[in-house]
Amino acid sequence: MKYIFITGSSKGLGKALAELFLKQNEIKVTGMARSCSISDENYVHLTLDLSNQQAVNDFTFPNLTDADEVILVNNAGMLDPIKKVGTFTGAAVAMNVQVNLIAPMVLSSQFIQAYQKLGCKKMILNISSGAGKYPIDGWAAYCTTKSGLDMFSTVMHAEQNLISNVSNRVKIVALSPGIIDTEMQAEIRSSKEEDFSQVDRFVDYKKSGELQSSLQTADNIISKLHFLYNREEVICSLRDE
Repeated sequence: MKYIFITGSSKGLGKALAELFLKQNEIKVTGMARSCSISDENYVHLTLDLSNQQAVNDFTFPNLTDADEVILVNNAGMLDPIKKVGTFTGAAVAMNVQVNLIAPMVLSSQFIQAYQKLGCKKMILNISSGAGKYPIDGWAAYCTTKSGLDMFSTVMHAEQNLISNVSNRVKIVALSPGIIDTEMQAEIRSSKEEDFSQVDRFVDYKKSGELQSSLQTADNIISKLHFLYNREEVICSLRDE
C-alpha cells in the first residue's frame, strides 16, 4: 500500500495532488488542512491548522504496517505579508515563518521519527519556489522562508546519507513547481504597486495564459516521482529533465 500525506489539501495544488493520487490503485491519501473538500473512501482528512504551533507540535503520524511507499508533501504555504521591509508587522511575519518553514520542519522531523526504520520507499517532498533563490521586493518573508526550506531540505539530505542502511533512508526533495493559477496568484495580482513593484507582470501572466492549472502541475509532479527518487540533487524544478 502507498501512503501519501499532504498539507494544504483543501485547495490549490494540495487538493489537485490528493485527487490525482486517489485515482491510483492501492493508495491511501491523508490530507492535513483546516478544512476538508475531498470525499473518497481512500481519503482521510486530519484537521490541522499549520499556523498553530502547538497543534503542529502535537501532531503524530499513524503507525503503518503494510507500507510499500510513504510520502510527505509539505505543500501548504502563504505569501502574506506582501509588504516592503519597514512596513510589515511582527505578527504577520511570525505567521508566515510558522506556516512556510516551522511547520514543514516539525512535520518532517515527526515523519522521519515515525517511518525512518521502515524498509520501504520514503520521500519528503517540500514544495519550494524560485522566490527562495531570487530576491523579490515586497516578498521578504516568503523569499526568506522558501530559501530556508531549501537549506533545511539540503541538511536533511546530508543527514539521511549518513545512514548506513540505504533502505532506511528518506529521499529528500525541494521542488519548485513554477507559476500556478491559485488563490496565491490572485492575492499577488490584487496587491498594491507600492507594496510590490512587479504586480503588473503577474497580471500579465494571467492575461496571457502563462499560468499552469493546479491539476496540470500536480499531474507533472506525480509523473516525475520516479525521476525525483533517482535524482541526486535536492533542490530542483519541474523544468528539470
